[in-house]
Amino acid sequence: KPVITPCEHVFCDGCILRAMETQRSCPSCRSHCETHQLTKPKSGSFLFRVWSSISVKCVRHEDGCSWTGSIVDYPHHFNGCAMKNSFTAKQIESLTSSIKKLRVSESLANERVELLEVHIAELNDLLMVIRRKLNDTRTDYANARSPNLSHLIQINYNSFNR
Repeated sequence: KPVITPCEHVFCDGCILRAMETQRSCPSCRSHCETHQLTKPKSGSFLFRVWSSISVKCVRHEDGCSWTGSIVDYPHHFNGCAMKNSFTAKQIESLTSSIKKLRVSESLANERVELLEVHIAELNDLLMVIRRKLNDTRTDYANARSPNLSHLIQINYNSFNR
């Protein structure tokens, strides 16, 4: 939709509003301009007729849309453009490439998971051996502290020294 600045330059409303977010001036001549000073051309005025005669093509023309027409008709076309929901060959190629990379990554991740599972099993086996040795050591220590065993050790020691 066209808008006119106080210095009488014409812009698309979206373009001028984006430009004025950073600078409060006309992009053409740099005259001071505030958004509330922007006006729409009157329908049927010379400026409106000139604006309406501007021919544009769809922004999706690189995606295969062949529409060209009046800038006034463009919003209607854009909302119903056949290319709006379609993928281009370039997009399909990019998505296919991404899928291949993801499959390779998945395969590598699965191999790593398998290796980790083997390491976990080995560590669990080692842990079981350590637990058995710890229990054996506890048992030996408890037996060594037993009065009967101590008595036997003393008897054995005395008989050895005679």
